[in-house]
Amino acid sequence: DSEPVVGWLPYRGGGCGWGRLKLKSGRNNIGRAGNMDIVLAKDGRVSRDRHAAVVYEPNKREFLVQSGESSGLTYLNGELLMGFKPFVQDDKLTVGGCEFLFKPLCGADFSWDQYIK
Repeated sequence: DSEPVVGWLPYRGGGCGWGRLKLKSGRNNIGRAGNMDIVLAKDGRVSRDRHAAVVYEPNKREFLVQSGESSGLTYLNGELLMGFKPFVQDDKLTVGGCEFLFKPLCGADFSWDQYIK
C-alpha cells in the first residue's frame, strides 16, 4: 500500500467485529463490494456500493463524511446523515451494524505534503 494514511477508523459491532481501517487522501467509499475502499463484506445491512464515504480534502486539510447513493442509512454521532458534514476527531459514524470512531492523522498541525515530493 503506497498511499500515506491520513486517518483511522477503529470499529466494533455488528458483523464487523473489532479492528481499524486506514483512510487515504481523497474519497474513501464504504460498502460491501470488493471494489470499495472500505469493504464491510460481512454486514448485510451495508449497501453493496457507496453506502457512505469519508473524504480527506488535502488543500484545506479537512475531513468530510457523506451519506451514500444507496437506500441504506448512515448516522453521524447518532443523527441521520444527509449530504456532507464535517468529520472531526472522535466523531462516531454508524454504517449498518458497524460503529466507527474517527481518528485523524492529518489536519491543521500535520500533513504528508512536507515529506512527500
